[in-house]
Amino acid sequence: MKAEQGKQENLLSERVQQNLSGGKMKLNSFLLVALIGTMISFLNFSYASVSFEKPKQTAKKTEKDQKKEEVPVEEKIFIAPEAAKIFDEDAALRKTRNDIPLHFLRTVFLPAQQNNLYSVFWFKIKNADLGFTAPTEEAETLSTQMHVFIRFYNIENGNLKGIFREVYIPFRAQESREGYNPEEENLYTFGYILPPGEYLLASAFTSNDLTKIVTIYSEFSLPDTASLQGKIETTPVLSVKSIQQVDTPETKLKIYKNYFTYGRLIIEPKIENVFRAGENVDLFYFILGAKTHPETQRQDLEIKYSIKKGTQGVVRFPSQPAKMPIVSQPIPLISKGKNLEAGNYTIVIEILDKISNISVTKEVALEIK
Repeated sequence: MKAEQGKQENLLSERVQQNLSGGKMKLNSFLLVALIGTMISFLNFSYASVSFEKPKQTAKKTEKDQKKEEVPVEEKIFIAPEAAKIFDEDAALRKTRNDIPLHFLRTVFLPAQQNNLYSVFWFKIKNADLGFTAPTEEAETLSTQMHVFIRFYNIENGNLKGIFREVYIPFRAQESREGYNPEEENLYTFGYILPPGEYLLASAFTSNDLTKIVTIYSEFSLPDTASLQGKIETTPVLSVKSIQQVDTPETKLKIYKNYFTYGRLIIEPKIENVFRAGENVDLFYFILGAKTHPETQRQDLEIKYSIKKGTQGVVRFPSQPAKMPIVSQPIPLISKGKNLEAGNYTIVIEILDKISNISVTKEVALEIK
């Protein structure tokens, strides 16, 4: 038993040294500290707002029209009147419109400064439903343009308590004609910084001429991380395909294809947690509410990972120390030196705050094919 445990320790130690792309570059704690600094500093600002402007018909201007243009510009519109009317009529009952097939997947969140949270919303849509067109028959690039109108409602016990914020996001996408597959379905995401609370996301995706629309209503809750007393928590535990760092963070609200941004990080999530034998599960999450040592100003965490099938334990890895709240951890899908067989499994994550002696357990379901 001890020999087998030693093998597992050595194997996990080797895997921990690998980066998320499978290379041999060591996961460096100093790098993680740098990433935290760049991410959190980025998330301390508000996105630059983009107003919605409906295409105007051109006509010959009269002298009266020219005088009207001298009047100060009125307040910018972030929600088209057509979308606002639909939200007003349908949000309370969560009645949806489905002119464009679109599948909402989930909401995840990551920490930002001043106790705010960066919420990321995932949805899937087929190329054929995005309305790609080409300007000419010879053009090599197909393009599409849509409008995305967002309204965040405060809610209490599921009831609307008022509009918190409205947002407009222009959605533009391109595909090469040669590689275009109308049946291909992709993940799309957008993110927004919000304070803790209970919300209803009301979103409307419309064709460029506003004649087709799909609406989505989804309730979500953002915890007050500053008020975590007597417990620790985590952000949603994500399985990721890759994490990359860029020099300059994006500062405009955008729709992203197959990834989302977090400060200077580009994160490509694995949506369905389905793996091949021999693959790693690369976990990414934050630990919230852990105490800081008064002298070192660092956290003292212990994280234990294990894998079970049903209620039966399959493998337990040695504990991993952590001194900071961000976790990027590869988990090998092996037991006794062999790849796990096909089937459904659960990764169990046990986190202990050694300063407060408070713990939390999280589980991640996965399938091996």
